[in-house]
Amino acid sequence: MLGLTALGQALGTFAGSTMNVAFPSVLASFDVPRSTLGWALSGYSIASASLLLLAGRLSDRISARRIFLTGLALFGTMSLAAAAAPVVGVLIAARTGQGMATALMVPSSLALALREFPASRMSMGVAVWGGLAAISGASSAPISAVIIQLGSWRWVFALLGPAALIVLVLVRHVLNEAPSAASTAGRPDAPLDVLGAPMGAISVGLVVAVLLKGAAWGWTSTAVIASLVVAVLFAVGVVVRSRTHPAPLLDLSLFKIQRFAAASSLVAVFNMATTGYWFATPVFLQTVWGWSVLESGLAIAAGPIAHLVLARPAGRWADEGHHRVLMISGCGLAAVAFGMITLLLSDDGNYWTDLFPWTVLVGFSGALSWATFTSAALVDVDQERYGQANGISLTVRQMGAALGVAVAIAVIGDSAGASAANFRVAYAVLAGACVVCAAGVAAFYPHRSAAP
Repeated sequence: MLGLTALGQALGTFAGSTMNVAFPSVLASFDVPRSTLGWALSGYSIASASLLLLAGRLSDRISARRIFLTGLALFGTMSLAAAAAPVVGVLIAARTGQGMATALMVPSSLALALREFPASRMSMGVAVWGGLAAISGASSAPISAVIIQLGSWRWVFALLGPAALIVLVLVRHVLNEAPSAASTAGRPDAPLDVLGAPMGAISVGLVVAVLLKGAAWGWTSTAVIASLVVAVLFAVGVVVRSRTHPAPLLDLSLFKIQRFAAASSLVAVFNMATTGYWFATPVFLQTVWGWSVLESGLAIAAGPIAHLVLARPAGRWADEGHHRVLMISGCGLAAVAFGMITLLLSDDGNYWTDLFPWTVLVGFSGALSWATFTSAALVDVDQERYGQANGISLTVRQMGAALGVAVAIAVIGDSAGASAANFRVAYAVLAGACVVCAAGVAAFYPHRSAAP
């Protein structure tokens, strides 16, 4: 069951990762500014974030299996729409639909998978689930690159549609219905707050818009200031609704759990940095060094492969209660990697010294941190609230991803003639974010998670 449910997470990971290597090719197809096409990535993450909380609550209240199947059907449909997109607006809309589908699949997938593991093995379960997603991440770059090299970026999305259909059929025949925990904050029969999470997504979307379009609008323009003010108001509105609604999507009581609050908040910073890296690196290789799509895809695959090597031992260490050390170490390794790239990267550099070892280091960082942030957040949460708690954690993670792409594009700029100097600044910003994340974990996450 674990492998089958993880396929939904893998499809979402593949769809999210494939745009990194395909970005220059898609940009050439539509001939739009880099900041406009950036919405095909950030829109995916924001849409995913807007539904993750609702999907987590529905998984708890109704049925993880039903939500999972609905997500698969929507994902397949939107993948085919992306493949056929005649203009960039349609592609962005289809990618947004893919993000919504991923939001339905991911928390329900983990909720289904964790039912197969006892509490004492939860961290290992999350690590295996995340490791299977990492396999998808590792394969997405080279597979997508081969497909694009042989045909077109549209073929990648065209193949994702049938893949989702196959998984849907398997799930329907293999996974039986499970009874719902029917757990909600407040009264179990109260209507869910369907506005809270979208308000949060709008808040993040406005910040992303400022990052993507701030240079064109003017950083002190009315549009920028108004967007930031409205973003703050919507963020405050989410908190107010969550405090007053009888069945809020954002259950603030979970943030009274120190480990959940720390891990679920700081994962946004870590994911912003790593997502920014996986976006910026293939763009750099193709636009500055002039590498082919296939070459850049193979180049960045070293990181996810390194992730796979270390993921299983990292899961065992997390099960032994070493969440804090693992998260700090992971953030620290990423900070070192991004810092070294900042120092070494040049317009005519050497991949084996300037990027390869640091890409591997980023992969090790992900193995130590990616699944650990999730299990560290859930370690003190009651099992019947896994769906909701994981939905909150993943929502924050996806919001960080949206900001990571936007920050990278904001620093690199829209110019097709961006040089290594532009990318060095971006990597320096990402390194700083990892330092902040490591410091946050050291300051706010308890010294040791008690092993069950």
